[in-house]
Amino acid sequence: MSIKTVLIIDDEEASRYLIREYLSAHPELQIAEECENGLEAVKAINTHKPHLVFLDVQMPGLNGFRIAGNYPRTPDHIHYRL
Repeated sequence: MSIKTVLIIDDEEASRYLIREYLSAHPELQIAEECENGLEAVKAINTHKPHLVFLDVQMPGLNGFRIAGNYPRTPDHIHYRL
């Protein structure tokens, strides 16, 4: 089983908690980091180069659409769930 890295990006703790709970049923997915805002998200994406990103679209400052627009979405790269 290949481990896939995941980022959770959401400004609401309750949403991050729910995603963590869902992911706990999938041991092949490892949460690399959680981010509360867009600036943290950009840094984490560049640092971890995750396989999967759970990305909130409505965040203060840099929103999810602006973040996702800066990264390619190819089969062998990052995948976004908005």
